Amino acid sequence: MKNKRIGWVLGWCFAAWSGSVSAQNMNLEATKAYQWILEAGINTGGDNIAKGTYSNTGESWDVKAGKGLQGGIGLQYAFSEVLSSQITVGYLVDTTNGINGDVAFKRVPVELMMTYNVSDRLRLSGGWHQSYDSKRVNTGVAAFLGTETFSTDPGAVVQAVYFFKPYKNFKKTGEEISSGLGLRYVTEKFTSDKTQKTYKGDHVGAFLMMYF
Repeated sequence: MKNKRIGWVLGWCFAAWSGSVSAQNMNLEATKAYQWILEAGINTGGDNIAKGTYSNTGESWDVKAGKGLQGGIGLQYAFSEVLSSQITVGYLVDTTNGINGDVAFKRVPVELMMTYNVSDRLRLSGGWHQSYDSKRVNTGVAAFLGTETFSTDPGAVVQAVYFFKPYKNFKKTGEEISSGLGLRYVTEKFTSDKTQKTYKGDHVGAFLMMYF
């Protein structure tokens, strides 16, 4: 009889645990804490990595440590309706537009931020910024200069995002994509592995942000 009671108790506990797990799974399916991030924008700022003059037009050009077009993808995890964390990996390049050759500064920025929703339209974020695989690439008539690689120091990023429609940290599966305009400021430094010269890469940027 005692063994039978123990069996009933264990069976009830297992059923209760299974029901709890099922309820949690249903809740996770109803609202998800994770959201994917897509971003695209333009940055300006930083010291000159290279500069010169187009031979055919006489116009000057420059490639800066903080300038260029950037795209990225990331993932957000929400702790509450107002607090979340996110990590993004991007690709940033500033290049010339020469007819017979180009100089480009390329890097892969990685950012880890904590975010706070001031309202359902405004979000403030801040955290760690680090660029990887930073290099100056020369092509065409400038190819003889070779490729110059750079070491980078960790920096910081602060960002404000204004959403075009009310935004929620927790979304139901199938809900529409949230989009907004992000403005950011980044601090960082690059050191040439060839010359040991240090370049300041601090910059500001404007981005289109999408969360889904």
